[in-house]
Amino acid sequence: KYATQYTCIRATALTAAILSLTGQAVCLVTFQTPTAVRAMFTAFGVNALGNIILTRLWGLPGAAWATVGASWTSCGILLRAIQRQMREWKELEQTQQRQMEQSNVAPASSPQGDSPTTTEIAEGITSREEDAFSQFDIIGPSAMEQVQLQKTSQPDASSATREE
Repeated sequence: KYATQYTCIRATALTAAILSLTGQAVCLVTFQTPTAVRAMFTAFGVNALGNIILTRLWGLPGAAWATVGASWTSCGILLRAIQRQMREWKELEQTQQRQMEQSNVAPASSPQGDSPTTTEIAEGITSREEDAFSQFDIIGPSAMEQVQLQKTSQPDASSATREE
């Protein structure tokens, strides 16, 4: 009887558990480790306090409800952090679009001659992309840079056979 009741109560937090796991993954990938840790410790506190209070009132079902509350608390903290990160990315994207529009507009006084070449525009876009993603370079060279380094450092197999 208690196991079925406990399982039914805990099932109400299944969505929160899945969202929390996904939220933790997003926080870790975006280097928001303190947010993931804060969510975990807050959930621990809610669960511990809930167990103390609700177990005395309702017994085993009280423990299940305490865990449900902790799961939803953690889920809320992580979803809020993801929402905040998405807003920051959207603002960054809008800023980059405004900068790109401003840099691509030719001056009205000189319609010919002073407009940037395609190469200059591409170089400007590339430098802005590098600036925007420089925060992610703390790990080391990107995967593409690693592949290029490997290609340049490894001797060509066909030239090795020709030398023999």
